[in-house]
Amino acid sequence: MIPRYSRPDMARLWEPETKFRIWLQIETYAAEAMAKLGLIPEESAEAVRARGGFDIARIDAIEREVKHDVIAFLTSVAEHVGPEARLLHQGMTSSDVLDTCLNVQLVKAADLLIADVDGLLAALKARAFEHKHTPTVGRSHGVHAEPTTFGLKLAYAYAEFARARERLQAAKEEVSTCAISGAVGTFAHVDPRVEAYVAEKLGLKPEPISTQVIPRDRHAQYFATLAVVAGSVERLATEIRHLQRTEVLEAEEYFSEGQKGSSAMPHKRNPVLSENITGLARLVRAYALPALEDVALWHERDISHSSVERVIGPDATIALDFALARLAGLIDRLVVYPERMKANLDSMGGLVHSQRIMLALVDKGMSREDAYEAVQRNAMQAWSGKGDFAALLKKDAAVTARLKPAEIDTFFDLAYHLKNVDAIFHRVFGLEFAPKKPRRKARSSAKGFVLMDVPSTKPIYATSAPRIDGSQASLSEYAGKVLLIVNVASKCGLTPQYDGLEKLYATYRDKGLVVLGFPANNFAGQEPGSNEDIQAFCRSVYGVDFPMFAKVSVRGADRSPLYDLLTSAAPARTLGANPRPGAVQKRAEKDVRWNFEKFLVSRAGDVVGRFDPDVVPLDPILVGAVERELAA
Repeated sequence: MIPRYSRPDMARLWEPETKFRIWLQIETYAAEAMAKLGLIPEESAEAVRARGGFDIARIDAIEREVKHDVIAFLTSVAEHVGPEARLLHQGMTSSDVLDTCLNVQLVKAADLLIADVDGLLAALKARAFEHKHTPTVGRSHGVHAEPTTFGLKLAYAYAEFARARERLQAAKEEVSTCAISGAVGTFAHVDPRVEAYVAEKLGLKPEPISTQVIPRDRHAQYFATLAVVAGSVERLATEIRHLQRTEVLEAEEYFSEGQKGSSAMPHKRNPVLSENITGLARLVRAYALPALEDVALWHERDISHSSVERVIGPDATIALDFALARLAGLIDRLVVYPERMKANLDSMGGLVHSQRIMLALVDKGMSREDAYEAVQRNAMQAWSGKGDFAALLKKDAAVTARLKPAEIDTFFDLAYHLKNVDAIFHRVFGLEFAPKKPRRKARSSAKGFVLMDVPSTKPIYATSAPRIDGSQASLSEYAGKVLLIVNVASKCGLTPQYDGLEKLYATYRDKGLVVLGFPANNFAGQEPGSNEDIQAFCRSVYGVDFPMFAKVSVRGADRSPLYDLLTSAAPARTLGANPRPGAVQKRAEKDVRWNFEKFLVSRAGDVVGRFDPDVVPLDPILVGAVERELAA
């Protein structure tokens, strides 16, 4: 996928570095299992653990000669490990590594997509409650039908994406399998317990029966699920495109200051985001077909699926990741015009109430056929501009024989159509209440942060900030997660805490923990580099995989709004076993004291813990607090 439609976390998952790192994990765990079973010497497994490594350029050079990527990789690893590598890959086949790695990547991709859906659900929920009682016209076949509310439109989308979340979770489970079964899957040269060990280490399940490859019906379900989610994405994007048409103009995408809509026509404000999302959804759906065709491999295996998956694995997940995130931002910033909705609703002179008049006539004893004909007769005249619908009804003898003119007026009551909105919201959202605070426009703040007044969400989820790659992110994307927010620095004595933060994240991310890193240069100039420098340093030195954001200020007059929220809401600091001089006296101080201070945020969005910089990430005090919040 081209960088234009790639977000860093998902793109990084499919980089060669990530792939080969997973391959090395698989080989290392397999060697550990074989050593525990006495199949290879412990020294061989220890050598792989201690010296296992690879060089991508070297792998590429070897592959050009041997024409086999796994052999090239194993050769590169052997060059790092030494003679003990002769027992590496013992009894295994390439598909054991390739298929297990692919499933690890698909599982991690599903986690990112589920997080994307969570962000979209948060935006839809906030806007649905905001417009719960905003009347608008419902349309069938694109034609005015009966009244509804804009909140119901968004609640419908919320329910749809709640189902999408369940489907993604099921798809993740479907591909959460590992195969280390050797040639044609018979375990002839590798003990089945090796597979079980590797599966447990990777958080997967042993594939019940593989034929050297993991069955591709699993992957077909996965990519079919992405296609269904993409269909939901396009449905909502198409709705927004229709609502932004000049003739309708009930809602439109946020149009920022300085934005241009056309190179030729200065007046244009086009729905470019929803159009872009529509196109990406089409791509994702297209990838489902080759995944289905991959199910029918020859006999025990062939590799006709391989080239397909090397394309659709990255492209489908990266495109859907981008589309979901863009859609969440679009909904969050969607500009809604309630007055235009009401004007459109009234534009047909009350024709939207025709069914109620018909049912009233039937209730008064008229046959349904006669009632339909009487109402339609007057409705068609009103449609053609030959009078007001209510006035025409009052002049129709067949109608007034059953309904008095004053009674007819009572049937043009908008509230009648909307009387069950609360009941529908209860079905969708459970026991929720409408927001008491109206939504206001976004307001810019220091250091690129934006505060959004989003009803029914905690203040922290109303904060957005640029990621370290420059793309904008909303903390609402992490609603429902436990967050550990840390101000980090690259040239500090505490910088090695990056390693502990990454280990903490890797251990608990599947249970709902997200570590968020915010580089800050507030303390002794210990974060002097650019965002690009910081990103490169974190990846290359500590293998940081948790989300990183652009540099911020965490104290002083230009302190970021996020840190205003954190420091005002957080309890007193928890100190480490050996606090620095003065730490006890500053325990209740609101300002951030130094690099690597840690704020713990609950799934509900409350700041529930604050940990001194000297509390290392794997300190039992901090780990215990994280585990309590994850279990809550």
